[in-house]
Amino acid sequence: MQDGKSNVNQGGYVMPKDIQTHRDSIEQVVCDHGMSESILAVATTGSFTEAAKYLRCSKSKVSKLVANAELLLDDKIFARTTRSVHVTEMGSALVTMLQARKDHLRKLLN
Repeated sequence: MQDGKSNVNQGGYVMPKDIQTHRDSIEQVVCDHGMSESILAVATTGSFTEAAKYLRCSKSKVSKLVANAELLLDDKIFARTTRSVHVTEMGSALVTMLQARKDHLRKLLN
């Protein structure tokens, strides 16, 4: 949830201004572990196939989770061609925020 005063989330990560208009949808994506991990894995590996291998699940599951996130956001996270996957501007901002959240949680657990 947002604190209502700034773009700093109560979880400690900053929501970039270019995605603040999607706050509710962003929160849903951030809170869904499967969506978050799928997005980070695709962004890191540059491939839905490699992301699925890394996550030890099917490529179709990764694809569906990313597609659901894109539906929630009403925007593309990845630009796909038959040979490549690239992070969009929205995707880049989202990946930065998801990674910051993951790092924050990791610190809390250590």
